[in-house]
Amino acid sequence: MIGNETKVLRFLLFAFLLLSVLFACKDIFGPLDNPADRESENYQGYDTILNKDNIELFFPPVNSSLAGIPTKFIVSEVINASAYQIQISSSQSDFVNNILFDKSDYASNKIDIELQSLSRGIWYYWRARAQQSGEWGKWTEISSFIIAGSFLFATGGNYDGQLGDGTTVDKSTPVEVMEDVQSVSAGEYHTMIVKNDGSLWATGDNSYGQLGDGTTVDKSTPVEVMEDVQSVSAGGNHTMILKNDGSLWATGMNGDGELGDGTTVDKSTPVKVMEDVQSVSAGGYHTMILKNDGSLWATGWNGYGQLGDGTTVDESTPVEVMEDVQSVSAGWNHTMILKNDGSLWATGMNGDGELGDGTTVDKSTPVKVMEDVQSVSAGMWHTMILKNCGNLWATGWNCYGQLGDGTYYWKSTPVKVMEDVQSVSAGEYHTMIMVLSF
Repeated sequence: MIGNETKVLRFLLFAFLLLSVLFACKDIFGPLDNPADRESENYQGYDTILNKDNIELFFPPVNSSLAGIPTKFIVSEVINASAYQIQISSSQSDFVNNILFDKSDYASNKIDIELQSLSRGIWYYWRARAQQSGEWGKWTEISSFIIAGSFLFATGGNYDGQLGDGTTVDKSTPVEVMEDVQSVSAGEYHTMIVKNDGSLWATGDNSYGQLGDGTTVDKSTPVEVMEDVQSVSAGGNHTMILKNDGSLWATGMNGDGELGDGTTVDKSTPVKVMEDVQSVSAGGYHTMILKNDGSLWATGWNGYGQLGDGTTVDESTPVEVMEDVQSVSAGWNHTMILKNDGSLWATGMNGDGELGDGTTVDKSTPVKVMEDVQSVSAGMWHTMILKNCGNLWATGWNCYGQLGDGTYYWKSTPVKVMEDVQSVSAGEYHTMIMVLSF
């Protein structure tokens, strides 16, 4: 029989040896469970993605067809990364002889990659990783994409050549106009086109110089206007152009100060208006400008209070309207404003209920309409609202059924139209809706 003292000594010896092993493991592998160290561990062998539930934020996703160049690659939801690295290869199994993109300058988790050097019709494969404190995390799972051709088609009225097909003959069937197109914006009787290489092209009515080609001569075939353009918004008879450096340029009708250059003189060549601009939306005779700091600015005709500055006085120089704004959509005489908290605000003409505040009284100061909104599109006299849950709501003039609620009666309070909607665009007398497919 072993005495009690011997048992105690053996137990203490065993405990000492166990503690020694644990401390040795700590020295080799680091802290066993220290929440404060988990973020740094993420970059020392753990997946770059921190939140598995947000993996749908990856872009481009697997088997994507890309048209826009440059393409915005969304790497991950990594917090406090010091750098990102992207590899693009023509072989899924060979990332040694690859096309390598290194980017240490980035905004949030998004990287703009120029893809001009890549060929169309070939599948490419890409992966990414993030760095923190000099340590690189694991490569993400491989995604794939193909660069497809993007073609612009046009149909409808063509009296001023706004379709850009080289004629002034109306079309009832879409005709091909251009290829390699990134985006397009249709004004009242003119059309502005941004190509994948950043060049801006224009066609149609040019009575006020809204094409920006230095003349007031109509065009039925697109002419090149500028280079290095990010986006464009065509208003009634004026055009607002946002360049890649964040500068905003304007051309066309300016009788009400809609160009925002401090004058009321029409321009046939784009003039610089502001810097540090994130986006712009041109209405009938007014313009709404969103700056990078989230402040919203307005210029132009204000007869119905569409500028939202609390007056009905026209402005020829942009005035600040609101802060903490996510996006803005200018209708013909009204404006819809989406704030960062998801609340939707409205100002301007409201005779047909297009503001959606339950009245038909015009507003010169933005009023809150809804919450939990994802995006909004203002048409001529109606408004389409997409909520975060995918439900589509509509308000305003409805004589042509543009609200899509099964009636031809206008609404002053938004009515639910559809579910599972991805995006929406409101025109003058019609609405286009993209629905999710599962």
